[in-house]
Amino acid sequence: MSDVRLQESRQVFSGAALIGLAQLFQRGGGFLATFLAARIAGPAVFGQYVFAVSTVGMLAGYLGLGVASTAVRYGGQLGGGSPSGARVRRFIWIWTLTSGFAAAGLVYFFSGSVVSLLAIGDHAQILRFAAPICIATLVFEVVWGSQLGARSNRSLLLIGATYGICMALFLPIGSTVDSSVMLLGHAIALFISVVVGIECSRRYSSRTNTAEAIGGNRPTHREMLRFGISQIVSTLGIGVASWWVVALISRVDPSMKEVGAYGVATQLKAVAVFLPGIFVSQVMPMLASSTAESSARMRVLSNMLVYSGTTALIAAGCILFILPQLITLYGPHYQHATTAIILLVACGAVQMSNGPMFQAVVLYRPVLSALIAGVGAATLATSATLLVPHFGAAGGGISWLVAESAGYWLSYLVVRRFEGGAAIRRSVVAVWLAIVVVTAAALCREWTAGSDWAGSIAIVLVTSLATLVFAYAFLKARRGGWA
Repeated sequence: MSDVRLQESRQVFSGAALIGLAQLFQRGGGFLATFLAARIAGPAVFGQYVFAVSTVGMLAGYLGLGVASTAVRYGGQLGGGSPSGARVRRFIWIWTLTSGFAAAGLVYFFSGSVVSLLAIGDHAQILRFAAPICIATLVFEVVWGSQLGARSNRSLLLIGATYGICMALFLPIGSTVDSSVMLLGHAIALFISVVVGIECSRRYSSRTNTAEAIGGNRPTHREMLRFGISQIVSTLGIGVASWWVVALISRVDPSMKEVGAYGVATQLKAVAVFLPGIFVSQVMPMLASSTAESSARMRVLSNMLVYSGTTALIAAGCILFILPQLITLYGPHYQHATTAIILLVACGAVQMSNGPMFQAVVLYRPVLSALIAGVGAATLATSATLLVPHFGAAGGGISWLVAESAGYWLSYLVVRRFEGGAAIRRSVVAVWLAIVVVTAAALCREWTAGSDWAGSIAIVLVTSLATLVFAYAFLKARRGGWA
């Protein structure tokens, strides 16, 4: 194997270890916080929290115009002490704060109109308490994204640890009172993490002018805006559709118990995407910094597809196998959430398996990435409108799985047109079939009240096979670089 391939493989696994530890602190603390809050507060209060967070998150993402993705894309160019680097940073911060305050103002002043439009009861005050989260979320994502793009792993570790600890402390305490105090605790955790992130960025980020080091130029304001807007166009539809799913579920059950069940399913989906997400998060920085040779790009893409696909199957299989025990931990009030959990965990596996392909489309065919995201959003919104009124949270899970599956195959159809792209066909088909088998086995076991041992055996077999494939790829990369 060449030195270039060996260096690439070492870069992936060393970066995965450090980024994984940072995200373990961040997402692990967040999961622990929401798990305890769901158990303490109950489905109704927790459902109010989920509705408010999803609403402000959707609006902040929309008005942010893709600034978080722009921070990841140009993160390596935000360091350095040159005047041009300072101009880039200043522009990103003006963009972020303007968008955050605009989103917070809209949430605060128009929350009553949103609640009246959806006819979901008197929840306007809850949305007003969530307004600061708009600002905090955007700033946090920009700080995190810039450090991720710059590969400043020490900063990511400290930011992730701060966020996880603060969330695990503040959110359960707030859940003993009501949803508004939970939202206040969430905002405080984000703001503290931002302060730590800014200080870490000042102390630990590389002072190297990356763009000049590789012979490039500093990005112009127009270039960054164009990239950010292309990202928000590709994600806006899916963000609005995601919020529409929550809004439909809240209309089906104004008590918010179904939304609480959907929130628990979303939590476990977040756990399922954690491990493969570590690899997916490295795809765009690696592709952006790789050579212009198509063989190098496809080598990165094909190997990251194997890593993300196998780890997605491992995570989903483990969660689905122990799902009855997890429901017991949440409490009997969440027993009706089981089907939604199975479907959303499967959706997470599809999403992460598609991650490397979609990132490549975003980088090299941004217009097509927006089209793929638009098709997924339309599929999600249409399916949810038809299914959620009849099946509640489970209908939302079905809608998500159908939408992510459509995006998976559309991304593959685009990537296969790249030079050498047809080589990934076997991996794409194998991962898809394995996810279908695991999902079907888990549903059969659930519908037979746990008496179907064949479902458990199928889950174990597929998960074990994915583990063996990942282990083989890992050892091969450790010995001589990837193929």
